[in-house]
Amino acid sequence: MNVPGFSVVYSKFLERVTIDQCSKSMITNYSRSIAAITLHFNRVPHNVSVEEINGYLFRMTVQEKQSISYFKQAVFGLRHWFRLFGMEEKAIQMPSIKKRGRHTHKIAISNHRIKSIKEGHVCFSYKDYKEKGQQKTMQLEAIEFLRRFCLHILPSGFRKIRHYGILANRNKQEIRCLQEQFEVPQTLPGKQDWKSICRERINFDVEACPGCKKGRMQRLISFDANAPPLNFYNVLIKNKKMTINDFAKNSEAGM
Repeated sequence: MNVPGFSVVYSKFLERVTIDQCSKSMITNYSRSIAAITLHFNRVPHNVSVEEINGYLFRMTVQEKQSISYFKQAVFGLRHWFRLFGMEEKAIQMPSIKKRGRHTHKIAISNHRIKSIKEGHVCFSYKDYKEKGQQKTMQLEAIEFLRRFCLHILPSGFRKIRHYGILANRNKQEIRCLQEQFEVPQTLPGKQDWKSICRERINFDVEACPGCKKGRMQRLISFDANAPPLNFYNVLIKNKKMTINDFAKNSEAGM
């Protein structure tokens, strides 16, 4: 790049973001944004006014239809750049970016909602969205409170995303009305049992005979995880599931 002085200041910027343990992809995105701004103004960014930067960002997002990711990377990259060279005022004057974390990553309950903990009971406040968000209090036993809190802990490998806006829980009735107006069917598909899921997804029929591959397996008796009961074949004979001869033949075959 032929912009005077850029190579020197960029090397300092690269050292700083590396020390801050930014990821390689983040460093690449910041560097690309800084380089584009430098080439556009033919000056290093800290010699560009805030008004010029705002005009550049407006043109890139509105007129040239750049993505929101490009806008965020440019703003975050400029904030790093200005703070590196002691320009805190310019960093603060960069456009603010609204984050969706307050909608999508709320915790189960915040500390200010817990009103009291005494005598094995927890009293906390909540919003009743069925009554237009009216503030109410609830008191639970400590064990029940912990049980409900633990329901928000996801298994390993899962990520939680909350619905907000029109998909929020408080708008369910409104969504149903809109579905009726547009004649959208609201019937949910029937829940499949695990046997049907095995046949469709992994092409495995759990009821097929593993020997002949044609016959169907039938449940003769059920018992717990321990060994079969001592009167196993007596129960089968009593229930007329098989005769003594049938049981003997199956036993010889390795049943």
